[in-house]
Amino acid sequence: MKLQEALVGAGVRDLRAFTEAWQIDVVKRDDPAEYVDRTLAQIKSFSEAERVEHHLALLADLPYRAQSLAKAALRQLINSPDYSAVVDEFHATMIDQEQVFSEWASKSTALRHLDPKVVEIYRAVLEAAWEDSVNSYEYRLLERLRAKLGITRRDHRVIELQIGKFPSTTGGPHTASEIEDAMRNLTKRGLALRTTVSGRHLYVIPSELADCLRSQLGIELTAPAFANLLQHLPVAALKDALEKAGQPFTGNREFLSARLVDGYVSPKAVLRGLTEEQLDEVLKRFPGVRQDGSHEIKVRNLVKYFDALSLSLPEPVMEDRGEAYVSYYKELASRDYGTLRAAGIASKEREVDRAFELATHTLFRDYLGMDPEAMEGSRHADGRVVLSASKRVLLWDCKSCESKYTLTDALARQFLSYCAEAAPAIASPMLIIAPGFSPESAAVAQRLKVHCPPGTEVALIAAESLLWLARHWRQRRVKEALKTLPWEVLATTGELDQATLESRLKLFGG
Repeated sequence: MKLQEALVGAGVRDLRAFTEAWQIDVVKRDDPAEYVDRTLAQIKSFSEAERVEHHLALLADLPYRAQSLAKAALRQLINSPDYSAVVDEFHATMIDQEQVFSEWASKSTALRHLDPKVVEIYRAVLEAAWEDSVNSYEYRLLERLRAKLGITRRDHRVIELQIGKFPSTTGGPHTASEIEDAMRNLTKRGLALRTTVSGRHLYVIPSELADCLRSQLGIELTAPAFANLLQHLPVAALKDALEKAGQPFTGNREFLSARLVDGYVSPKAVLRGLTEEQLDEVLKRFPGVRQDGSHEIKVRNLVKYFDALSLSLPEPVMEDRGEAYVSYYKELASRDYGTLRAAGIASKEREVDRAFELATHTLFRDYLGMDPEAMEGSRHADGRVVLSASKRVLLWDCKSCESKYTLTDALARQFLSYCAEAAPAIASPMLIIAPGFSPESAAVAQRLKVHCPPGTEVALIAAESLLWLARHWRQRRVKEALKTLPWEVLATTGELDQATLESRLKLFGG
């Protein structure tokens, strides 16, 4: 989530904490708009490595237990889609993960990959440090000893759990209240923000800040993206990477993948362990990644590709995934199968068509504030909205294709029938949504309009342009308390590119 969107939905108290952390002066301390404007004026600060490093270092002022939980919460939020999470769901996820980790770490086999004498030495030192809680000096010593003995951060947590000091003071998972305190510590240090979007309360790290935080923390791929990449690699390569990282484990793919992700092993290190033939075989599955170059260049390109995938957890029902599909709206329109398959969005033509339609429905309903009708059967446009203006409806039809869509006179008959079936109402506008349009399509749209009932407008709009409009209008709805996009913005014949939309927004958007 971009900084501007996060700020617009935040309350005055959260805005005040965030600006104070970043030492941004605000005169009108009860005016949210001034907080937003003043903060956006300093937007470059959130990507400056030295400043972000300073804010991270402020966590060291916290007591050891509070510091550990705050860092865990920060990583969890970075690993969340779009660096944001619904508050209650975030609490539940962290508690569930701690419970799963506790059950696994309690087993006698959790540390079998380490020399028992090494574990005994580290456990004795850790127990001594915990006699009066771990202070900052002791923590630094533990970090040096951990590195010297070859104990990973995950191993450290296992040993802490086995001596009854992890996750919480009770030895069990943290409570929602404790996690809320951890998020408050992050907010006070300007590392996160609490906001509201579409009525949902969210924790968020603005993407401008998150990108720099990831660099500071050495997170090459978020956990979901890393896990997704590992699904495409040989199991033997996963085992080899763990052994080289000092974490020799055996098990199935899911278990090994979890150990790589949880153990902070570098994705690039895993890929570097592949042979040239194995790496080329993986690359063939993703035509969107450059296939040439040295081994190292291929590794970097593959990591960059998976990092660009905005992953969401799959939902059991396709109809419930509209928001996830919006993240891949352009890829759905252009049938970018490489990206869609890697992200777990769609792999078949029918799935792409359905996902494109659902994403469009979500844009009109949740972003543009309209109320699409439910329609039965298949011989109709993909979407319909009855407009407040009398005798007028908005229709749209989705055309996903791998290249630009060409509207011909023969194909125009389909849209002519949709416009005719709208009678006695007038289809204005009738939107045709595609990845792009050939130059001759605009002229065919003009001819189609002539054959439609008087007042009909036939607009050609690229998926990228519609997505821009939807996101722009949603931000305005939140900031200016607006509701439905004025239908006049879309009611024109010909191609509706972003420049045209901006012009029509000035005329009709208020």
